[in-house]
Amino acid sequence: MSGRKERREGVTFEEGRGRLRIQRLTSFHLRWIAMITMLCDHGGRILFPDQWIFLCIGRISFPIYCFLLVEGFYHTKSRMKYGLRLLVLGIISELPYNLVLYGSLFFPERQNIFFTLLIGLLLMTVLERTVRGEVQWGCIGAAMGIAWLFRVSYSYWGILHIVFFYYFRDSLLKKAGATVALSLLNSNPIQYFASFAMIPISLYNGKPGCKKFQYGFYIFYPAHLLLLLIVSKL
Repeated sequence: MSGRKERREGVTFEEGRGRLRIQRLTSFHLRWIAMITMLCDHGGRILFPDQWIFLCIGRISFPIYCFLLVEGFYHTKSRMKYGLRLLVLGIISELPYNLVLYGSLFFPERQNIFFTLLIGLLLMTVLERTVRGEVQWGCIGAAMGIAWLFRVSYSYWGILHIVFFYYFRDSLLKKAGATVALSLLNSNPIQYFASFAMIPISLYNGKPGCKKFQYGFYIFYPAHLLLLLIVSKL
C-alpha cells in the first residue's frame, strides 16, 4: 500500500501503515458529555455530598469546555456575539450558582465558569493580534491575575488550561500532556480525574454536528442549577 488516507463519516483510514484512527465525536457530542459530567458534579455536591465518585466524574467537564471554547473561537461567525453570550449567561447564572453551591444570594469568593471562559476568549483575541512573545506572556499573566482577583471558577489554572489548548490546538499529544500536568499539579487529588477528558477530546472529528440544540447548551447551565435548587428544597 502507498499510505493513502481516506475519510469516511469521521473515521480516518490510513492504508499501508497498519493503523485505524477513529474520530467520531462532533462538538455536539462533546457538549453533551460536558453537560452530563457537569451535572454529575453539581448534582453530587447537592444531593449526594458523601459520594465522591460524582465529583470525580465532574472533573471531566472543564477541560472539554476549554477545548470547545478554543474551537468556538476559531469557528464562530462573530467573536463579539460569542463573548456577549458568555457575559450574559454568566450574569444570569450567578444567582442560581451562588444559591445552589454556596447557599447565598451573594458569594464574592467564587464566580461561575462563564466568566472564566469569557476571560479566556478575550485573552485569545489579544494573543492572536500580538506578535511579540514578551507581550504575549504579559497578557497571559494579566489574564491569570484577573481570574484570581475576581475569584472565577478554576481561577488562574483555568486560564492556563485555555492557553495551552490555544497554543497546542494542532497537537493532541501536547494538549493531553498539558491536561495531565495541570491535573497532577493541583492540590486536590480529585482533580486528577480531569485527565480522562482527553479520551472524548481525542475522538473529536472537527465537525459541529447537530445544530438544533445550539442555544439549549447555553441555557442548560442556569437551568440545571435552578432545577437542583428546587430539588434540594423538596
